[in-house]
Amino acid sequence: MIHPTIFVTFPRSGHHWLIRSLKSYFGDEMQYCEFYSHCNVVGCVDGCNMQKNHDLFLDLVIPEGWQVIVQSRNAEDAIRSWWDVSPDMDWEIFRPQSTEFYNRWMEKWWDKYPQITYEERAAFPVETLCAVIFRLCGAVDVARAQRAVAANKTIVNQPAWVGGRL
Repeated sequence: MIHPTIFVTFPRSGHHWLIRSLKSYFGDEMQYCEFYSHCNVVGCVDGCNMQKNHDLFLDLVIPEGWQVIVQSRNAEDAIRSWWDVSPDMDWEIFRPQSTEFYNRWMEKWWDKYPQITYEERAAFPVETLCAVIFRLCGAVDVARAQRAVAANKTIVNQPAWVGGRL
């Protein structure tokens, strides 16, 4: 059984890459809520057992019975990647605002809950997936995790702006 979990994730930190691997691992047992495009209710009203939230207003309160896993990425790559998918944003305005938000977000979430970084996931994909799975349900089938990682490879260790707007 998957423990209800909210992934508090800084934008562009590899969350969907992780979720694809978790979906490969858990199959139909995983009920995922995107929050922003689903129910907009923290803790999901549709019986989901995993939910994403960026805490963009730094006002997220975790509901009773839900655990948290925090996802982040180094500031420069996360902010550049976020800007790259933010149409019509001026870099000279976006960068300082996003950097301030990143610092406040990290102050609120980092070191208070279990965490995973994009960089760890890229360097140790099976190990980090196994750590997340263990946190979600307390047991891990390593061979199944290896298959889930193999089925969900992505381009990693490449700066987010390569081929982007810079």
